[in-house]
Amino acid sequence: MRRCITEVEVTTRYDEFLAGVRERGEYGGQDEAAQVTETVLRVLAQRITPGEVDDLAAQQPGPLGQTLADARPEQAESFGMEEFCRRVADAVGARPRTAEWDAGAVLSTVAPRQLLLRPFARTGRF
Repeated sequence: MRRCITEVEVTTRYDEFLAGVRERGEYGGQDEAAQVTETVLRVLAQRITPGEVDDLAAQQPGPLGQTLADARPEQAESFGMEEFCRRVADAVGARPRTAEWDAGAVLSTVAPRQLLLRPFARTGRF
């Protein structure tokens, strides 16, 4: 029998997720970690297939699933890691190297590295 997840559990998972991003990214607070997380997930949603977006969104705590769902494209765009970081940098007002750090903090919290880099491996661009 499946048990229902309570709102408290979802909030706790979300808070724990952001704490992981905050720690990995060495951010000053939860708000900064949340902003970076939402930005990275929106850019990731542009890069992966709509089905992959749906699968990833279903696994995310709190509002992160909705962030992904709202960014879900009609079809995935083809761009490499450099463009990924440029888009994150533009969205958060940072330098590309800082955006690479931000992406690493979020993506390493979302799932194992090899699973998230798979979309870039398909095109042979990293």
